[in-house]
Amino acid sequence: MGICPVRNLYDDDGNYFGLEEMFWIYYPEARPVFAQSIVFNRSNSAEERTYDELFWKGMDALLEAERIKNELFEFEHELWEF
Repeated sequence: MGICPVRNLYDDDGNYFGLEEMFWIYYPEARPVFAQSIVFNRSNSAEERTYDELFWKGMDALLEAERIKNELFEFEHELWEF
């Protein structure tokens, strides 16, 4: 599992034509740094989260979405089973 920053690419006329991967960071090796760095929340200045908590929250959301998708697939499959 890793993180890859990307940058926008533009031609000489300033037209956007894609993204370029800059480099990869192996997440388990960078986790101690992310666990100590605070993320600023514009909507709630009283809330303090680290980048590590933010990344795991996103992972939890993806896993929950996958679980719901599978649950709906199984429900639909059972409706059409003869």
